[in-house]
Amino acid sequence: MSRLEIQTMMYWRHAHLASHEHSFLLAIRGFDYLDKLAGAASVTPRLRAAAANHIGVAARGRGFGNALGLEKAALEKAQRVACGAPRAI
Repeated sequence: MSRLEIQTMMYWRHAHLASHEHSFLLAIRGFDYLDKLAGAASVTPRLRAAAANHIGVAARGRGFGNALGLEKAALEKAQRVACGAPRAI
């Protein structure tokens, strides 16, 4: 698993945890630029968007022809979840 894939998985896991445990303080300091996102569950939408962007970057890095479609699908899923649709990360 590449570093980018590990980061993407970390984004999704933190977003999922923060969406269910509102007192959870995101312990993401020290991960590249993620220290700017540190905070409580209010950063969950930004984490989902960042994860969706990372999915696109990782797919392009792997040479997937449908990388743009994967990124768009991830962004749409992040928006649905942020708007109160069923939470399935």
